[in-house]
Amino acid sequence: MCIIELEESKRANETFIAKNRSVKENCDQFEKELLQSRQDVSKLEILLRRSCAIAKNREEAEVPLNELPAYIERLQQSNEALVAKTQQITIELEQSKVKNEKQSRDYSSVRRQLNDEVNAAKDEALSFTKKNSLLSVENQELKMKLKGHNDKFETLRSELDRAALKREILKK
Repeated sequence: MCIIELEESKRANETFIAKNRSVKENCDQFEKELLQSRQDVSKLEILLRRSCAIAKNREEAEVPLNELPAYIERLQQSNEALVAKTQQITIELEQSKVKNEKQSRDYSSVRRQLNDEVNAAKDEALSFTKKNSLLSVENQELKMKLKGHNDKFETLRSELDRAALKREILKK
């Protein structure tokens, strides 16, 4: 009976946790939507203020009808100057972009070349290290052989000296 009550309590607890999780998710979604709506409202306020400022400037800068063609001409010249300046900046940006791309390619090729040289030098150093260790082992072997030969030489010399001594003794 107690186990059944524990299982029912456990199920009720799991249900409560699931509902709590759902409420938290809904709360997070609500907060995101509230933040988005506040951002939209602030954007609309900025747009409204700008349009009010433009309308205010238009009222202050009303041009009489007889000056309208000259005003339009000045606006067109200003617009043409702006277009020319924009085109000039665009050309400069394109030239700069081409120059940067060329420098990037040059840098990449030099970097690749240097990496290849470094790798070749590492391989050569590794090869020299291996050769050096082999030669060192061979040198040790040759030293041992030389010592053995020297020992044999000394033994033979001492035997020859003894033989020569015996001959002298026998001659006398």
